[in-house]
Amino acid sequence: MNFYLESVKAAEYQELMQFADFKGVISTPSMFTHEGLDVKAVIDDLLEVLPDNAMLFISVIQSGFRSILKEAREIASLAPNVIPTIPFSPEGLMALKACSTLKVKAACSKISKPEQLVFALNNKAPILLISKRLMNKAKTETMMLETLKNNEDSSAEVIFYDVTDASDAGDLFAKGLKNVSLKPAAVKEILQEANLISEIQEEKDEWIMTYTRMELFE
Repeated sequence: MNFYLESVKAAEYQELMQFADFKGVISTPSMFTHEGLDVKAVIDDLLEVLPDNAMLFISVIQSGFRSILKEAREIASLAPNVIPTIPFSPEGLMALKACSTLKVKAACSKISKPEQLVFALNNKAPILLISKRLMNKAKTETMMLETLKNNEDSSAEVIFYDVTDASDAGDLFAKGLKNVSLKPAAVKEILQEANLISEIQEEKDEWIMTYTRMELFE
């Protein structure tokens, strides 16, 4: 089982990496635009704290086949572990095919339906990012998992992202998913739950010790 973190903040990654061995960091364009961040500066900061074997996913924002391909190649050239992420679309699929021919490792994102997953698999995208948020239906999720099961011979790495809470993460792992990307709030929720259990156990231990001492004194 592998965890990925959805964040563009190096400090956030450093804080949470103390508790989990993240296989990579997944970013989306909205993460940069929401706070008006400088993309190049953010990438530089993340590369400083990420291990060399941890992947950093950066989305292309251009439209049109040639523009998407050009930006994907520029992103991939930043560092060996920086992966351009191309949203699912007709032009995106064309760019993914071209990336495969040019030996540029790229991911296909915003996959939310089984038929989109099949197209991405057929286009030999090495990494597939399936959006839990966009999928939004239990029936669709079941169909998606069946599609993955029927394509077990594929070498593509599949990551479920947009996972917002701990229960969703546990549910996906219980269903056999190996890669789940969590938002920082979900990671903290998991840690808080673990801490709560720990506190309850400590209270039980303290009660037992107190009760035993009382019996001895009697």
